Amino acid sequence: MKVTIPSQEPYVGRKFFGERGRQGATRLTIFLRLNSYLCKMVPSRLFSQPSWGRLWWAGVLVLWLAGCREAPHPRRLAEIRADPAAFTLSLQQVAAQNDLSFVRNVRLVAVDGEPYYQVKDARHRFRYFHGQTGEALQDGDRHYALHLAGLVPENQVTPEVVPVAQAEGSAVRSVWRVTDQDGCAIYVSTEQGRRLYRIRPWQQKIQRLETWLGGIQTTAPPAVETSLFSISDLRWPTDRLLARYPDLQNLSLVKMPYEDKGLDPDGKPIPTLFYRLTFPGRSPGYVNAETGAALPEGEQIYGRYLANLIRSRQEQARNGGVFSTCNRRTYVPDGREVVEAGILETLVLSEPALPATLPGEKELVKVVYNTSDLLTYYVDPATGRLVTTTHGRKRHRDFFSTLFSPFFR
Repeated sequence: MKVTIPSQEPYVGRKFFGERGRQGATRLTIFLRLNSYLCKMVPSRLFSQPSWGRLWWAGVLVLWLAGCREAPHPRRLAEIRADPAAFTLSLQQVAAQNDLSFVRNVRLVAVDGEPYYQVKDARHRFRYFHGQTGEALQDGDRHYALHLAGLVPENQVTPEVVPVAQAEGSAVRSVWRVTDQDGCAIYVSTEQGRRLYRIRPWQQKIQRLETWLGGIQTTAPPAVETSLFSISDLRWPTDRLLARYPDLQNLSLVKMPYEDKGLDPDGKPIPTLFYRLTFPGRSPGYVNAETGAALPEGEQIYGRYLANLIRSRQEQARNGGVFSTCNRRTYVPDGREVVEAGILETLVLSEPALPATLPGEKELVKVVYNTSDLLTYYVDPATGRLVTTTHGRKRHRDFFSTLFSPFFR
């Protein structure tokens, strides 16, 4: 009697994925093998002639790829930045001129070629103040959305501009949908200062299909909302900051408990306010808003703080607790925070090394925790948002993300 002994080879799927099986196959190999399988097997089940089935499936793929190529990925769209040298008034002077006492965030933007301070107020609204005269721009967020979309009113025909509300905790992301004369929908984010998508009318069904399959994320993951702070906390004027860094592209405000400044009445560490500066071709820098001192490795420190804060909120929500505003931590004499959860490594990743991320993200911070499954958080310091969570060294992808991800890189 012939006895068949099963193979003890640890690799599975050798006949389908190659000699090393599914574990050793690259993403391109997996995509080509799955595509070959679908082109050969699926149409042959639907049609009597396999050749007609392959031609039919190839035509569907060509039409689908043509529709995807019409809407470029947000990473390929350049940001519209303002010239920092054009700002003659500091933020403190503009705030005093407009009786502005409390804000949440500040950015430098350009609207129709003019420099403006984009201020997020206490009610999560975006207000725009001219960087040379200090005058407020009426309906500034709408004008900025038209500027980002690259559309101007022509022949007294104003493009349709509709706000798209996307809930993000207690705040709402400032996303606008601008419709041009051809019926194309252009989605822009005034919060990030970039175009997100440009979708033609016949592509809307494809967009809904991609959203359903998970190819494009339209819902925002957990984020850390910027806290409310007073203008008086900005003791280091912004005009000195612009004079010190002539190659500055943009700035924003962040808070993190970096130094041991004591505890507030609620028993939480008192946070420190920092300017987050972005530069062309290098990592962002962090400057203390009170003293003007630069913070070395500020991107990694702020990334660890975001990951710990988001993780603590998720754990408390999972256990039925209430969100806290700060994670428990201790400090060493030089001010570097040591998190009780235990972190193995913290890396700042550039765009080629990133997994599939949200639109408009170019640099993330990878935080690996000392857990049994090597829990890894990818956070975006620019928006305070959690991008993705992985377990282990490799990211686990499902069928659709493996099949469609090459077209959204």
